[in-house]
Amino acid sequence: MSTTKFKVPDIHYGYYLIICHPTDHKILMSKELLGWTLPHFIPDEHHRGVVDHINQQAHKMLGLRVSTCQAIDIDFDSTLKRGSRAYIMDNLDPDWQPDDETIQWKSLTEIVDLDLSVPRHLGILREWASWIWSRENDPARTPWSYLGWYKKAEGWIKNRLSLLSVEVKNIRQIRSWVRSCVMKVETDSGNYIFKAVPSMFSYEPVISRVLSLRHPRNSPDVVAVDIPNAWLLMREFEGTPLNRIIDISMWENALKTFAEIQIDLVPRTQNLIGLGFPDRHVDQMVSQLDHLLNDLPTYLNETEVQELETYRNTLRDLCWDLLEYEIPLSLGHGDFWSGNVMVNMSRCIFFDWSESSVTHPFFDLAFFMSGLNKYLSDNKMIYHRLRNAYLEPWGIYMEMDKLVQAFELAKPLTALHHVMIYKMVMLPTIEERSRWEMEKMITFWLRVLIDNIKAYQASK
Repeated sequence: MSTTKFKVPDIHYGYYLIICHPTDHKILMSKELLGWTLPHFIPDEHHRGVVDHINQQAHKMLGLRVSTCQAIDIDFDSTLKRGSRAYIMDNLDPDWQPDDETIQWKSLTEIVDLDLSVPRHLGILREWASWIWSRENDPARTPWSYLGWYKKAEGWIKNRLSLLSVEVKNIRQIRSWVRSCVMKVETDSGNYIFKAVPSMFSYEPVISRVLSLRHPRNSPDVVAVDIPNAWLLMREFEGTPLNRIIDISMWENALKTFAEIQIDLVPRTQNLIGLGFPDRHVDQMVSQLDHLLNDLPTYLNETEVQELETYRNTLRDLCWDLLEYEIPLSLGHGDFWSGNVMVNMSRCIFFDWSESSVTHPFFDLAFFMSGLNKYLSDNKMIYHRLRNAYLEPWGIYMEMDKLVQAFELAKPLTALHHVMIYKMVMLPTIEERSRWEMEKMITFWLRVLIDNIKAYQASK
C-alpha cells in the first residue's frame, strides 16, 4: 500500500502543534526571538490528513512521541501562496518533560499574558480549549480526535496480532482527518494496516471482511475487525497503483475484474443491506431530488442555482430512463478511481470502501472514466477500450449497445449520486466544527453535475 505525496512546490505552510499536557490543562509553548509560539515547522507535505511527517517532526524537535488528533485551523493567503495550519496533538509520553527553559508547559491563563509571535493563536486556543479537554461523548465527533484514543487503538492492534503470534515492533500513524485514521503496523512477520472510520462509514470493516473472504485475490487480507468501533486490521498489500501504470491492458484487466466482482455480488445485495450496508438505489435519488435542489443557495452562485433549477425535470427523466435498462443493483465502490486499485503482476486489489453502497454499478465506471485523462492519453480509442472492458461482463444482461446507452445515462447521474452522499449522509453526521473538511465537495460535485448535463444534452 503506497503513500502518495501531496506537495505543491510554490505553496508554503507553517504547521503549529497544540500539544497538551498529559494530566494538566496546559499547552506546550516555545520561546523564540519574536515571542512565544506553539511548536512549529514548515512541512514537505500539504495534504491536511497526512500526518506521519508531523508526528516524526515533533519527535525530532522535542523528543516527544505524539499522535495527531485533527487539524483545527487553516489560514491561507492565496496571493502570497502562504498559509498556516494548527493541529491538535495527543501526548503519548506522559513522563516527558522539556529539558530546555525555552520550552514550557503553559496554562491558558498564562498564555493570555505572553507576548505571542502569532497573536491570532490566542483566539484559536481560547475557542478550542474546552474541545481539546472534553470528556463528553459526542457521536458526531471522530473518535480519534479525543485525547487517549490512540493508545486504546494501539492496545487493540497489539492484542489482536498477539493472538496470531505476531509481535508488534512499531506503529506509525499515517493519516488522521474526518474520514479516517490510518496506521502502519510494523511486525516481525511483515507489515499490517489499521484503519478506523467514523460512524458514517461504519460498514467499511464489514464489506472489507466480506470481500476478503469471497474475493481474496482482489482484496486486502483482513485479519481482524471491531464492528462497534469501526476498526479494520489487514495485512499490508504491495504493488503499483494503477494510476502509475501506462500499460492499457492492465487497466482493462482491472475494470473487467471489478465488473465481475460486482456481478458476483448482484444476488447478494439484500444480504449486504441486511448487514447495515447503505441502500442508494436510483429510485431513492428521484424521491430526494426536490429536497436536495430546494436547499442549495449556500453552495452555488445565483446563476448556477438557476441553471440547475432548469435541469430539475431533466435529472428526474434521466433517473427513470436509466431504470428502464434494468441493470441490477450491486456493490458500488463510491470512490472508484485508479489510485484505489493496486496492481501486483496480474493481481488487482481494490481497497478503500468507505463510500460504498448498494447502488447502480455503472456509477463507478462513470466516476473512474471521468478522471482518465489525468493519467492516460486523452484518446477516444483508449476511452472506448476501457469502457468496453468494464461493460463486456455485463453482456449477460443485455447487448453492448444498450449497455453503452445505460452508461451514458449514468454519467450525469453519478455527480448527483455523490452530491446526495455528501449533502444528506456525510455532512449531517460530522461534528459541525469539522464540516469544513468535506463541505467544499458538495460545490465541486454540483458543478460537475451541471457540466455533465450540458455534455449529455450536447451529445443528443
